[in-house]
Amino acid sequence: MNHLLLYILLKFRVSLSYKGKKIGFYIFDRILFGENKLNSLWHSQISRIVDRNTDTDLFTANIARHRLKLINQWAWMLLREWPIWQKFYAPIPLEGKTVLDVGAGCGETALLFHLHGASKIIAIEPNSQAVECLVENAKVNDWNVETVPEYFSLEHLKYDFDFMKMDIEGGESVLLDAPDLDKPAIVEVHNRQVLKQFLARGYKLLHTSTDDKYLIGKHIERVP
Repeated sequence: MNHLLLYILLKFRVSLSYKGKKIGFYIFDRILFGENKLNSLWHSQISRIVDRNTDTDLFTANIARHRLKLINQWAWMLLREWPIWQKFYAPIPLEGKTVLDVGAGCGETALLFHLHGASKIIAIEPNSQAVECLVENAKVNDWNVETVPEYFSLEHLKYDFDFMKMDIEGGESVLLDAPDLDKPAIVEVHNRQVLKQFLARGYKLLHTSTDDKYLIGKHIERVP
């Protein structure tokens, strides 16, 4: 069974529970896929969705022994993109490092960074509902997170950080106005013309998804 088929099956089961308005339901108690259990969230790290709040449209999930509150419409992004995050973010040495997480959401990538030893996350996120989830998730899971509830600006590059991840759905073009970035960074680009501008500035294309999203890197020594 490949990733796409598994994703379709999961989504179908979720759709059924939407229609039935069930409060609690399982995705899987255990998901077996591939050979390397240490490198994939598909191996029983997503254990179950334990609650769905129909008023605020939030999920509470147990993921890799962490309890996360997630916005419903973003929950499947984690399922779909985690293997990509593992492939490109996890090989970067994060032990004891500070990550500037631009477009931090509810803490989906903060979870990944902490699982790989990051000591601090500086989380830039303008969505107020996501920020509420992020603050709660950091408290519940004892993460060292400095939350900045703002849209990204070049001022945020003045923070003391070791690695930057940026995924801000089209707002990455702001980064083109910055002086040459001297720290490792991986940026998700959502426009081919913007991609060309980044490549002209020395960024490397790391990955292209089927929905025309591009991962690019700067000062990334190990490219999978």
